[in-house]
Amino acid sequence: MNESNTLDYINSFIASGPVMYESLAGLLRGVIKKYLETDKGPRYYYLTDLVNPIQTYYRKKHPEIPKDPELQRLLSLGKKLHSLAGQWFRSHPNIIAEEALLDGIWVDIEKVRGKIDWRTINNNIIEFKTKEIIPYSVDDVYIRYPQDLEQLVFYAILHPELPETNYLIFMEMQEPFRLITFKVMIKNPECIRELLKKRIKILDEAIDTSDPKELGRCLSLIHISEPTRPLYSSYAVFCLKK
Repeated sequence: MNESNTLDYINSFIASGPVMYESLAGLLRGVIKKYLETDKGPRYYYLTDLVNPIQTYYRKKHPEIPKDPELQRLLSLGKKLHSLAGQWFRSHPNIIAEEALLDGIWVDIEKVRGKIDWRTINNNIIEFKTKEIIPYSVDDVYIRYPQDLEQLVFYAILHPELPETNYLIFMEMQEPFRLITFKVMIKNPECIRELLKKRIKILDEAIDTSDPKELGRCLSLIHISEPTRPLYSSYAVFCLKK
């Protein structure tokens, strides 16, 4: 059984078995994850690795570098807010999947997998982000949080149904916990697909040669349209410049 099939087996085991098995499955997942992150196993990326390739490079090449305490604090708070938001999403009749697994092998893109936050009955992907400062326009998102935009469109590419319309939701990390939703439509999926495959290739090469200069910054080729309703719900069209 290869590493991909093993992880799929564990996840299906959780879905069909009692809650008591979750701790055992979590331990197994942790062991496999550590194995995949070493040179002992074939290299496999999580999609979040690919939207911040330079950070992934240094994490894999220099694991001894300590994590920033402030970043860790924000991540911990974000997980708590994400869990609270999940209670509302789970009660919504149009939400049919939470933390659903996507594997690139399903769409002929090897070495990458990820988990979407939520999926609607129409297969729209919802990505939920908590921020100290939320964006109020597409320009704000593009400047402050390009990795979040890229993460959403990459998830869409990994989905077998290739949903054209998806949603990026930002929530403030402090009161009044304001929310803003960006509707994202993918107009050129093949180009984004090639960008994802290229990202895997150049990250592989950077790690193998210990040279990160080609990694660049995410979203360097993606154009976003102007918003239509910047205070409530913005509309973004994603395409790739030639």
